[in-house]
Amino acid sequence: MSFLTNIFINKQNTFVFLLFILLMASLIHRLGVQPLYQEEPRRAIISLEMIYNDNYIVPTEFGEFYYKKPPVWNWVIIAGYELFGVNEFAVRIFSVLSFLALGFLIYSVCKRYISKQQAIISSLLFLVSIDLYFYFSLLGEIDIFYSLITFAGFVTIFHFYEKKNYLLLFVLTYTLSAIGFLTKGFPSIIFLVLSLLTFFIYKRDVKRLFSLYHLLGIFFFLAIIGSYFILYNQYNDSTYYLSQLWSRSSKRTVLQENLLNLFHHSYQFPLLVLKNILPATMMIIFLFQKKFLNKIRKNKLVEFSFFIFIVNVLVYWISPGTRDRYIYMLYPFPIIILVYFYLEYYKSSSSRIKNLFNILNGIFILALPFASIVILFIKDLQFIAGLYYYAIIGFLIGGYLMFKYYKKDQFTRILLVVLSFVVLRFLFNLTIIEHRNTFGDARKQHDTAFEILEKVGNEPVYLYQTTDCSHITIFYLEKEQGRVVPRKNQLKKGMYFIANDYFDLKEREHQVLYEFDDWKGKRTRLIKSL
Repeated sequence: MSFLTNIFINKQNTFVFLLFILLMASLIHRLGVQPLYQEEPRRAIISLEMIYNDNYIVPTEFGEFYYKKPPVWNWVIIAGYELFGVNEFAVRIFSVLSFLALGFLIYSVCKRYISKQQAIISSLLFLVSIDLYFYFSLLGEIDIFYSLITFAGFVTIFHFYEKKNYLLLFVLTYTLSAIGFLTKGFPSIIFLVLSLLTFFIYKRDVKRLFSLYHLLGIFFFLAIIGSYFILYNQYNDSTYYLSQLWSRSSKRTVLQENLLNLFHHSYQFPLLVLKNILPATMMIIFLFQKKFLNKIRKNKLVEFSFFIFIVNVLVYWISPGTRDRYIYMLYPFPIIILVYFYLEYYKSSSSRIKNLFNILNGIFILALPFASIVILFIKDLQFIAGLYYYAIIGFLIGGYLMFKYYKKDQFTRILLVVLSFVVLRFLFNLTIIEHRNTFGDARKQHDTAFEILEKVGNEPVYLYQTTDCSHITIFYLEKEQGRVVPRKNQLKKGMYFIANDYFDLKEREHQVLYEFDDWKGKRTRLIKSL
């Protein structure tokens, strides 16, 4: 009760509390509206097939063994199915919850080791960072959940070392790393090894790596992973599975790329990171301090964030095949550092620096009324019934926030920037998501599944040999029919199957029931074998 009383007595606390609530609502609002897309349907299919096969150990895709990812994220999606049914919301909700949990973890560790103000700003700026907030938090894919597990592993290293609880440090860190391994494979080992080595070297406590506690942590890691692969080996060769996971993880490294690609990636990569963590990036102007490393070392969490970020991000900086989502778990670290320097050095900075920062942040608030006007002139959005109301409300809120921005203290200004992003996300949900749901490629591939179902009813459907068909289409077929759509190399009379048009079927009588373009533009057919 005292916690709630404190929130509502203090106006600023009330604002922060309501801002977090609105942010959470914006992430869930219309989450299940648009059909699955990107890699979502693949994850959803594998999870469905585990249920249909009554086997939660062996991942399959189209009835065949799937080797590219371990099964933990599929188990999470299955939990979503159990709670909410087999639908888009169920596939995505745990990605959103993982995102919010990441924000809470950032808040908790910053509040304990820096300050409450640092905690609030760092967590909010992470949660509205452009790439995550407006793109990846919409998807039921592995990466945000994996980032939560990995970042939690970083935090256990720091927190339990500070508490001098070395047993929990190693046991929890290795346990989280084992869960990470069973989520995404070998990258977890790289994060673990680099982070532990870096941490104990800069702490000048390398002897701790040779302790019994460390051996116990390794035991937990091997026991968890080993238990799974022993179970898996009852159905299929676990050695081959591991080799495929390794092959997948080793792709896109510097060893697999030419020097030209490495050169392009080396200068593009840091710019992408800075773009993806906007609006926190604007605080970079406060980093340019004399004796930078000495200032980093003034706070243990900031020091930890700096070294762990540098040592882990270097691996991806020299790997031209790196994608943005591979390093989401590292984004909290630069944000923590940027916020720390902003809070420490804003007051002592020159008026020119302060004015520049305030103008840059003001631009982010201006994005809301600007976007509210722009949507009125986008032809593809004119079908939305309430478009003019959304535009007017967004414009008025944006104008009000801009007015308040120049009248408030610096902390409140940051909160107003975050609020403008939250309102912009609601506007995004009501317009862009609605357009994707109505006219997007995912909707077309979703509708293709129902066209096929009209032709076949509840009869089994197969994929012929190496046919490449949209995972979106196959997911909705499997969902509606309640069975796997497997691959078949041999055809029998009366079978319904999907085949790309490059297959020569002249040797067997058949009837083409339906033709459509696959997601890669390949002409594809639904065929009945006669």
